[in-house]
Amino acid sequence: MKTIIISVLFTTILLMSCGKEEVKLCDGFKLEEPTLTDDLDYEIINTVLDSIYYNFNHIHINQNTDSYVHIEDLQERLLNHGINIDTLTLQNYKKSNDVSYTFANKFNSNNVYLLSKDESECLFTGEDAYAKWGNYYKKYPKSSGNYKFSRPGIYNDIAIIEYGWRAGADIGEGYVVILEKTNDGWGIIHYFVTWVS
Repeated sequence: MKTIIISVLFTTILLMSCGKEEVKLCDGFKLEEPTLTDDLDYEIINTVLDSIYYNFNHIHINQNTDSYVHIEDLQERLLNHGINIDTLTLQNYKKSNDVSYTFANKFNSNNVYLLSKDESECLFTGEDAYAKWGNYYKKYPKSSGNYKFSRPGIYNDIAIIEYGWRAGADIGEGYVVILEKTNDGWGIIHYFVTWVS
């Protein structure tokens, strides 16, 4: 009888401990095959990251680029900031973003992590925006937020790139960055906010 009671207790404890096992959130997703392979694109994005986010510990970038570019809106924003960019540079930027690309892990910092499209969709599933971000921070509690970059547009020694940063359901900003190439490499010459949520 004593053996039966011990066996029942052992089985009960074992089952209870299995029930407490932590469920992994949106695991098992692999990065997609990279389609953005030009080192110059990464040189420009790394300049932005190294110049602006040099002290951030966990930067999560969507692996897919943002391909939405509206030249007229961009021109208006540039003019509002007193920035004159020639038409060929803007057309090149638009053409560079005709389709969405997938990043390779070619970032300078070990603190940059790519988030695949499938993982992002898994984390941000559902109607409640706050719950979606709860999922994100449950998996990535140290993240500084989620970033989505366009592909840089490069013409001669000028490059344009836009990106958005979100850190919650109602926390985020969009940016335009203009870079210029000199003998010392790429440097930011203009940087401004385009939207805030």
